[in-house]
Amino acid sequence: PSWLRTNHPRIKVVDISDIIDDPAYLPSYNSQAIESYLYRIEGLSEHFIYLNDDFFIASELRFSDFFTRDSKIKVRLGRGLSPKGDPENSEDGDVSAHKNSNAVLDARFKKEDRLTVMHRPYTLTRTLMKESLRQFPEEFHQTRKSRFRSTKMYGLHNCLVPYAAYYQGRAQLVPPTILEKDMYFWTNDRADNDKIVKELTTREHEGFC
Repeated sequence: PSWLRTNHPRIKVVDISDIIDDPAYLPSYNSQAIESYLYRIEGLSEHFIYLNDDFFIASELRFSDFFTRDSKIKVRLGRGLSPKGDPENSEDGDVSAHKNSNAVLDARFKKEDRLTVMHRPYTLTRTLMKESLRQFPEEFHQTRKSRFRSTKMYGLHNCLVPYAAYYQGRAQLVPPTILEKDMYFWTNDRADNDKIVKELTTREHEGFC
């Protein structure tokens, strides 16, 4: 956009061709696939957070909001159950991604129901992403080769990676607090939208979508 100061010392624009090292995966229009390469951004810190383009920070944040004292990632959980079962061609690719991820987690670690990961800033480390790639090469491959969202991809940063880290003692699961929400949806009704604005400005939030 015209207003973005690309020459600002704290802003760096990264094209996907700068981080996707295998031309077989280009071009890509799948955010899940692109997100699997974030750890390859030059100059990125070992500990980093990732925000989608519709995420907002609503209060001052600290390292402890995202990481434990011994540098485990904190995984903020929502209230909904992460879907399971066989992927269906009629469903959104993100639903299939959760189903595929849960199947792997059930088979490799523990068979159980899991809460979704909140649609909030995601906590990650470069080391965790690199080791996850070595641990789940086929899951990364299937996601990366899906140029668009598909029934064969996996929810890497928002399901498979954080839960696998938890089962291996490298993550802390943080349940939602009372009345906590992470997503809000605009409508065509001005009154409904005014209620959303009021809720956002009167309730304490660390972040929201």
